Amino acid sequence: MQLSIVIPVYNVEKYISKCIESIIDQTNKQFELILVDDGSTDSSGEICDSYAKKNNFIKVYHIDNSGPGGARNYGVKKASGDYIFFVDSDDYIAREVVEILQCLNCTNKSDIIVVAEAIVPEEKQIIESLNVRDVVNGIEEYTNEQAIELLGYVKKMLSAPWGKMIKKDILINRPFPEKVIYEDYEEMYQIFELANKIVYVPAKLYYYVQRVGSIMHSQWNEQRYRLMEISKSFMNWTKKKHPDIYAAAVYRYFFSLNELCVFAMSEKGYVELTKEARVYARKIKGQLITDRNVKFLTKIRYMIMIYFPRMYKKIWEKGKRIIRKIKGST
Repeated sequence: MQLSIVIPVYNVEKYISKCIESIIDQTNKQFELILVDDGSTDSSGEICDSYAKKNNFIKVYHIDNSGPGGARNYGVKKASGDYIFFVDSDDYIAREVVEILQCLNCTNKSDIIVVAEAIVPEEKQIIESLNVRDVVNGIEEYTNEQAIELLGYVKKMLSAPWGKMIKKDILINRPFPEKVIYEDYEEMYQIFELANKIVYVPAKLYYYVQRVGSIMHSQWNEQRYRLMEISKSFMNWTKKKHPDIYAAAVYRYFFSLNELCVFAMSEKGYVELTKEARVYARKIKGQLITDRNVKFLTKIRYMIMIYFPRMYKKIWEKGKRIIRKIKGST
C-alpha cells in the first residue's frame, strides 16, 4: 500500500513542529508527508519548508487560502499514494500509526480505517509505546450503513477527516466543500457511502489537541446556521438511502442543535437566533423520544433545549462553573 499523509496548515506556528515530528518519528517509514500551507500569515509555511529541506519524503505546497476543505482537496490531488491519512496541523499521532495502518491494509483491504482519538489539553503531551499486535487484534469491522449510523449517533465514527485513512479514489469522487465551516460533516457520510468496508481501531492513536482559537472553538457567526442545514440534508438523505437508520440522523440533528445553541449563548439574541432550528426540532421530536438508542436523560435535556431555551442556558452555564471549580481544585 502506498500511503500519503495530508496535513492542511494554517497559522499554527506554535503547534506544527510537534505535529510534523510525530510523523517523522513513525516506526514504519513507508509513506509520504504532504503539507499544504493554506495561505498562512505567520511562520507556519517557513517551518514546513525547513522540514522538507531535511526530509525527502516531505512535500510542501503553498496555496491561496481556501479553507481546510480546499487544502485537503489540493493535498489529495498531489498525493502519490492510493490511500490518504488526514492529520490536522495542531494535533499529533502515536509513533505506531503508519505501521498499524500498513498492517491492517494487508490483512483487511478496507476502504476506510478510522482510529480512535484521545483529547489532549494544549499544555500536555502523550508519549507512549503501543503493542501493534494487540491494536490490530482489537479492530472492529463495519458496513457503510453501520458506519453511517454510528456517525449519526456520534459514536466512534466522527465527521472530522482527521484520524481517517481513506482510499484516494473515494476522495477524488467526493471532494470537500471549500471556504466554509462544517465541510467535513457535509461530506463524510457521502464518503462512507462509497466504502464497502470500514475498519474502526479502538486504540487511541490520534491525539486531538484541545486549544482555544481553533475554528471549532471560535465564537458565533452566521455560518453556524450551515450546521442545521447540513443536518437536515443528512436526515433527508438517510430517509431516502438508508431508512432503517433514519433515527440516527434525527439524533444528529438534536446533537447539532445543541452545538448551535452553545455557540449562540454568548449572544444577546440567543433565543431568537436558535428559534427556527428549535421549532423544527419540535416537529421531529417524536422520533427522538421513541429511540431506544438514546439515553432517557439525554432526551430530557434536549426537550428542555427546544422548549425552554433560557432555562437550558442557565443549566449549561451552571454546569460550566461547576466544571471550572472542579478543575481549579485538582
